[in-house]
Amino acid sequence: MQPNAADYEALADDRAERFAAVVGVEAPQLLADARANHGEEVRGVIGTTQPLGLVVHLVETIEETYVAVFGDTTSLAQLQLLLVALYPEHGFNEWRPEARLPTRELDLRRGEFCLSIVHG
Repeated sequence: MQPNAADYEALADDRAERFAAVVGVEAPQLLADARANHGEEVRGVIGTTQPLGLVVHLVETIEETYVAVFGDTTSLAQLQLLLVALYPEHGFNEWRPEARLPTRELDLRRGEFCLSIVHG
């Protein structure tokens, strides 16, 4: 028996629900790890399906956070939930696109992209 379109849709819905259920806990934990290891990439997976990398760069009292995610596995809704989970007090317009992480190039074959936010 082969999976059909409804099976794939159900799988995508299940992954999205799992992501939404845990992003509010797992994203801040990864951010705390990145802050504890500033300047180094901290990699993790949110909700068992969404790999990402975080780098926190500190200069004096200013903190710049970079987040890299894969476009082939991350929906727009998941990206929005992730950004809000990382910095709920900041708006989407405060995030800016980056050509790379400070620690490495992006994996463009998988559609990896990077956003950053500055605050302090």
